[in-house]
This record gives sequence, structure tokens and C-alpha cells, in this order.
Amino acid sequence: PMAISLELLHPSGLISLRNWMFENETVIRIGREPGNHIVLYSRVVSRFHAMLWGLGDEWKLVNLSCNGIYLDQKPVTHALLTHGMVMQLAPSGPRLRFRVLTRASHSPKWNADKNVPAADLMRLLKPNTQPSGMVDARQDVVFAGKQAPLP
Repeated sequence: PMAISLELLHPSGLISLRNWMFENETVIRIGREPGNHIVLYSRVVSRFHAMLWGLGDEWKLVNLSCNGIYLDQKPVTHALLTHGMVMQLAPSGPRLRFRVLTRASHSPKWNADKNVPAADLMRLLKPNTQPSGMVDARQDVVFAGKQAPLP
């Protein structure tokens, strides 16, 4: 699968609070539960709020929460993700920007690619029990995780 990053945005939308990079995962889980890949402590974030499925260069977002996921302020049950898309967990919850990363031939750093489509992948995959990072959304404090470079 293609490497991706998810960027936690400040409520103003102008500042990145945290980035998570995933190089080999095909499923990424988001929620309050410590076993998720991205752990966000917020009252509006469910224990298992959302999943992203990836295959090749395509990614799909699936809502698992009754609090919902919003794209462009509209609730969605599932959506194909494209580079730069911002998802909001619940109407007043944290916002995450989805980015597709490619390794530039002239640089060892990961760089954001443009206009990469997302997948229509509906299969369930085995969960990863090792969290990549935990963020306290009340204080925007990073407790652990793999930091992705900012583009």
C-alpha cells in the first residue's frame, strides 16, 4: 500500500498539532480505545470511531460511530479519500487531514503527492493492537507515536 499520513489540525485549521505516518498498514483504526492506531481523547470521539482501508494507491474511510464523521460539514457513512481531504470526528470533534505520501527519487523524505484516488475496499482485516500514537484532544498533548514529517 501507499504510505499515508493523518494530520491532527488545530481548531483554527491553520496549525498542525500532530502527524501520524503509516508506511505498510492496510487498515488504520481511529478512536479513544488504546488499541487503535490513532488514539484521541475527546468526549465526542467514540472508542472505535473510524477505519481507513487501503489497497495499493486507494483508501476508503468508514464511519463506525453514532457520533458520525463529516466531510465538508456533511455526514458520511463511507467515502473514498483523496489527498488533502479533511475529516471531522463528530460535529464538534477533532479534524484530521488525509495525505498520500510518496518517496521522491531525489530525497529520502516522504513528500505529499497530488490527486491520488482512494479505494472502495469493503473487506475486514485483522486489527493491529499496537497504537501508533495517543493524543489528549483536551490539551493537545502527544503521549506516544511515530512522528511523520510535515510536507
